[in-house]
Order: sequence, then C-alpha cells, then structure tokens
Amino acid sequence: MPQKMNIIRKLKQKFVVNQLQNEKWKCNPLVVELDTTEVCNFACPGCISEDLVSNSTSFSRERLMNLAQELYDLGVKAVILIGGGEPLAHPAVGELIKFFGTHDIKIGITTNGYFIPKYLNEIAEYASWTRVSMDAATSETFGKLRPTKDGKSTFNHIIEGMKNLAKIKRGNLGFSFLIRTEADGFGIQSNISEIYDAAVLAKQIGCDYIEIKPSYNYVGGGYIH
Repeated sequence: MPQKMNIIRKLKQKFVVNQLQNEKWKCNPLVVELDTTEVCNFACPGCISEDLVSNSTSFSRERLMNLAQELYDLGVKAVILIGGGEPLAHPAVGELIKFFGTHDIKIGITTNGYFIPKYLNEIAEYASWTRVSMDAATSETFGKLRPTKDGKSTFNHIIEGMKNLAKIKRGNLGFSFLIRTEADGFGIQSNISEIYDAAVLAKQIGCDYIEIKPSYNYVGGGYIH
C-alpha cells in the first residue's frame, strides 16, 4: 500500500526539539548545506547556478576536510552536499562523505548522478538520502535538458549507476523530475509527456520515491523551482 508523506512529522523532528530544549545549546547550526565545488560537468540550459558554475572554483582538499572537522566540532548533525556545481565532482568528496559518516553526521546528496559509480560504496554506506536530478524518462530528452558540456547524453550511464546504488544502499534514493516547458525559454523542449514514464522508470531502478516539481518564470527573466 502506498505510503503517505507525513509533513507534520517534519515540523517536530525529535533531535530538533531536543536541541531547542537543551539549555547548553549555543545555537550552532544543526543542518548545513555545503557546496563542495562550483565545477559541473553538465551544461543544462537555463541552469539556476550558471553564474556560479562559470567561476569553476572549488575548496582545496585541505580546506574542505578542515571545514568538515569544524562542522563536527560545532555539533552539526547533518550536512547536505549540494551545488553550486556538481557536489560529487570534487576529487575529495569520497573522503568527505566517509568523514561525516564515521563521525555521526547524517548526509544528504543532491546530484546529477554522473559520479555515483565513482563513489558508489561511500554513498551506499553513509548517505541517508541521495536525490538524482533526472527530468526525463528517455535518453533523447535527457540529452536536451541535461547535456554534458560536449552535448552528449549520459542517461544510460546514470541509470546504471542508480540501479547499482539501489541494490546496496542503506539510505533512500530519489528520482527528481523538474517540469520544463517551452515557456522556460532557452529553446527548452517540454518534458511533461514523460512524467508517467519517469515514475515507472524510477520504480524499475529501485528508487524509494520520485519528486515532481514545477519551474516558474518570474519578472526579470529566468526561472526558479
């Protein structure tokens, strides 16, 4: 039987309530979003991080690992690896994931999925959840919405990596589908016709859920989601 999402439960997470009631808590952050790098191997039309990605800068390995230690010392309970660029593109990200995982810091990952095979064991062992931005159910549409810098589609490579992760993961695996239409501009082709097939594909892969979200044009150009 399908499970219903319990949104109210998210408002009263036990570890958050415990921290708020702890008189010794110094108001340090409990959850941190960390951009490991502004580097990305994709060239998605209408990328919301286009200005950042154009910089192509990254934390050094030393600074990144020192930052991990600082977050642990502050009592941070969870870190979400996000971008910026593609978080798994940082060469030290496997070491980073292992550090958090072995120091009782929960890990969430948002990724384009390309580097999952490279860090398969670390992600499977330590990530509480991994959400892959797909936006398509076919290689053709994926190649138009989420192409590499040389214009190729890596759809099959990513699907295979997700399937392998689904077999051994401890956390949840999500399939993210951002609805795109011609109204978004940038010469974008609509992917609405692939929503159902994407849900079927997510199930075949072994995903725990599919996330479907719209994009909105706003005054001044561009879009948000």
